Amino acid sequence: MTARRLLRPLAIVLPPAWIVVVFFLCYLVAQGAVWFFEGMSLKFMGTIDLAIVEPMWRFRAGIATSGAALFAFWRVLAFHPIARWDYRQWLMQTPWTPGKPLVMGKVWPGGVDLLLVALFCWLSGSDLEGALVAPLFGYLIALVAVTCLLAAFSRQRAAGYLLLFGVGLALRVAYNLTLPLVVLAAMLPIVYFALRRSLEPARWPNFPLSLQKYLERERQQSWMLLGWPFGFVGPRASPRYLRRMDVLAIALLLGWFVQSGLVVAQPNQQDERAVAAVGTMLICLGAVIRAVGFCVTYWSPISLVGRLLTLRWIIPKYDKALVAPLAAILVLLAGQLVTVKLDVPAYVGQPVVVALCALVLLGVGPSVRNWELTGGHRITPLPYCTKGSQFVRV
Repeated sequence: MTARRLLRPLAIVLPPAWIVVVFFLCYLVAQGAVWFFEGMSLKFMGTIDLAIVEPMWRFRAGIATSGAALFAFWRVLAFHPIARWDYRQWLMQTPWTPGKPLVMGKVWPGGVDLLLVALFCWLSGSDLEGALVAPLFGYLIALVAVTCLLAAFSRQRAAGYLLLFGVGLALRVAYNLTLPLVVLAAMLPIVYFALRRSLEPARWPNFPLSLQKYLERERQQSWMLLGWPFGFVGPRASPRYLRRMDVLAIALLLGWFVQSGLVVAQPNQQDERAVAAVGTMLICLGAVIRAVGFCVTYWSPISLVGRLLTLRWIIPKYDKALVAPLAAILVLLAGQLVTVKLDVPAYVGQPVVVALCALVLLGVGPSVRNWELTGGHRITPLPYCTKGSQFVRV
């Protein structure tokens, strides 16, 4: 009876048996490779050849770290009502309140989680520097990531941004094994507070997080049943858009992550040029994605040839959708030129350029709603909407 009471909390938090079996099979393969190459190295060389055995050690540590990170995601999402639509609907029909315990168990870690993380650390081995604590880092980072996801869906902007900036700080001090662990441990009270607030039913979204259930729910909407084009131009719920503070926070967050990564990497002059080239390509890709997102179903009222023949080279009501992408590219070129001319280090100049470009891409209008309602365009169906079943027969 005592053993059953001790094993019950462990049985509650563990994922399904087949997942546990798959993990241990992968770990046994990694451990078997370690034993094999260590034995072969000792047999033929008389000592352990690090060039051969070290990749196997890394592989074993990677398996243990991945298991700890995946367990953190499972530990929260498998027990949280936001992630389980049926469980959420049932709770909302009962007298349950956030102050009462959940039927399926707590969503935040406890003592059993510490034991399992310690097991992952032991499985990781101590042959490599930092391998013993790598699963702990993986678990904490995954726990922070899944908490940020739930904070976003439960409208906790401050907690989500604080956690993300904290992850950037942990990345910035990653040159030392102790400091990132201290930063991540200091974020645990914010994690606990965000998870507690995410249990308030008033903060739950009115749609399921499961893609399958979400698609099933969308197919039942009246605007989906009307067919094209009436369902496309008919009344729909107004989506949520980024606020100005969100745009500013996201831009600062991107710059902060870039700066933290470059501080840890410490690139030389040649690497700085490569960093600038990669950043330029990514920002240009972001500008293209924004332009395509606005114009993929909303085409110009006249073709390019028509513009040239009618001398209407610029159509303000339509071309306003291209202002933000073009402005972001201009800011990018000007920023890169200034950093090169003034010989600004990459860890200073590139974060500023990235933050400014993100601020332009996310903050400059028009908004999607304004573009849909007031843009001078013609609506064109996507290829998947050209099927006969998607049109209304008259």
